[in-house]
Amino acid sequence: MSALSVLEVYAGGGVGGAIRHLESLCQLLPAEGLSLQALSMPPHALRPVAEAAGISVASVDSIAEAGRWLSEHPVDVVHTHGLRPALAALHARPDHWVRTVHSLLGSDYRDPLRQAAAAFTERRVIRQVDMTIAISQAVRDDRLRLGTAPGRIQVVWNAVPPAPAPLSRQELLSRANFPATSQVAMVVARLQVVKGVDQAIAMMPHLDASWHLLVRGEGSERARLAKQVARLGLGDRVALLPYSQTVRAEMGAADVLVIPSRQDGFSLVAVEAQAAGVPVVAVAVGGLKEAVIGGVLVTPASPQALAAGVKDAFLRRLELGEIGQLAYQRHFSPDRFAAETAAVLRSSANRNSA
Repeated sequence: MSALSVLEVYAGGGVGGAIRHLESLCQLLPAEGLSLQALSMPPHALRPVAEAAGISVASVDSIAEAGRWLSEHPVDVVHTHGLRPALAALHARPDHWVRTVHSLLGSDYRDPLRQAAAAFTERRVIRQVDMTIAISQAVRDDRLRLGTAPGRIQVVWNAVPPAPAPLSRQELLSRANFPATSQVAMVVARLQVVKGVDQAIAMMPHLDASWHLLVRGEGSERARLAKQVARLGLGDRVALLPYSQTVRAEMGAADVLVIPSRQDGFSLVAVEAQAAGVPVVAVAVGGLKEAVIGGVLVTPASPQALAAGVKDAFLRRLELGEIGQLAYQRHFSPDRFAAETAAVLRSSANRNSA
């Protein structure tokens, strides 16, 4: 019996949870007995991820070209990620189609006109797709409000690999140019308004001078955040550094991970911190209320609440670290993620097959 053939289709960029989700799929699903192929759409972030996993990749340059490619290269199940791949699938009408939804519609499209257009497309997708995988209950609820039938959407929480060995404390402080006696709160996020990094910077005056903030990330808000740091006189307490491939090792040496998002469908960074036994302080919005188990949830849009959460989490860091590691093992392991995703893909292939 031949393996179920699955085509992963993606059109997003190379930073964020969606591409890391796809990286996990490419690495894990073949062990579940699935035969994977990939279709890369601009900006082609999927190509290096799939190629690194030894998966065959085709590239197209537009939605129309992707739709034609799907029509001409049938597979058992098409698995799309994002709105443009969904539009290509609507054009091609594959026999079996699963899509994964990685975020809340409102956080993806803040402009009302674009949000309305995306909601219109979502409703078209809902009528044709076999099954939707939501990365959190919050994302599931978001799509139910748009008309998805409860029986055609399933939550599969994201997963991350086990935590690497942490960086030494001395090396972390050296990279950030912080004093040897510092306590370190860390933010790992795209530098976009929705990620709320400005709120984490604004919390610093509410913490004593021993606390320092390390921000790792890239994005359009960097210049504005640098100005905020300067305006608040925090140049010696806040380090705005680019994203690093060793960020998980750095995270393991931090005292607290802070997630100040204004909205979030889930948070792989929260899972990574918990895997490393680092307590998490996060705003109680969206999927963060599911992802953060070994940590403290605080009131939205309140730098004072973030600061209070940091103090609380630091005092309880051993307890919260143990809770977070147990949560990772029970709920966010790669094995669980791969098995649940593979089961949804197989259910699509068996749909209407009689």
